[in-house]
Amino acid sequence: MFRSRFLRPVVAACLVSLVVPTLAQAQQPGVTAVPSEKQKQAEATASKAFEAYQKGDFTNALTLYLQAQQVVPTAAILYNIATIYDKKLPDPQLAIDFYRKYIGASDADPELSVKATARIQALNMELQQKGTKPNEPAKPAEPPKPVPAKEEGSSTSKTVGWVMGGVGIVGLGLGLGFGASASSKLSTAKETCNGKVCTTQAGVDAMKSASGAATASTVFVIVGGVLTAAGITLVLTAPSSSEKPPVAQVRIGPSVDPTTAGVAMSGWFF
Repeated sequence: MFRSRFLRPVVAACLVSLVVPTLAQAQQPGVTAVPSEKQKQAEATASKAFEAYQKGDFTNALTLYLQAQQVVPTAAILYNIATIYDKKLPDPQLAIDFYRKYIGASDADPELSVKATARIQALNMELQQKGTKPNEPAKPAEPPKPVPAKEEGSSTSKTVGWVMGGVGIVGLGLGLGFGASASSKLSTAKETCNGKVCTTQAGVDAMKSASGAATASTVFVIVGGVLTAAGITLVLTAPSSSEKPPVAQVRIGPSVDPTTAGVAMSGWFF
């Protein structure tokens, strides 16, 4: 009685690419028969799903077929679910999954299994054309790339600048000290000397000391001024942390001859 009533809409089902499930097919040799109440429940649910499908209510049809499949699993219902995902509510991956379940079912029809296999191949090609690989596992997120440590060029350049400036200030102080000493000794020499002619040995010695102190004063003032200026320049023009600080080779030294005194500086930057 159950089987004959459930098979009435077979012709119409074929026209809409659905299969009317015969729940008795779910029984396997040696397996206890499904209770009749569950058969009736599944039959009623599947019939409602078929009616919803004919009315174009594919979402409701899918929901009802899934409910019927939970009550009494059959290959025919799996095929109908796959068809809806394939043709009416397009979801290629789910369609492939249910076609595969149908093929693996013990009560699958050989001819429909061939059709299901063909649809799986076609859907896989569609996914590949869209750039999606079937059943491709999600790729793990790449770990963030380490951020390179900032170079301490700015701090180094400023430190060198402050040191050079400090040394320059000390040099200026020494130059002023030697200048004061030269002035004092020159005053002493003038007491016994007329120009470069001195009448006493003390005057000659004082004149020489005054000349040496004056020369030292000039050298220290010039060298101190250069170092101070260079230090201030390094501090003000220190590179940012992303720039490589320039390397400098500087040579500074006093330059003294019989008539003049000064400082000589040479070097290069790279």
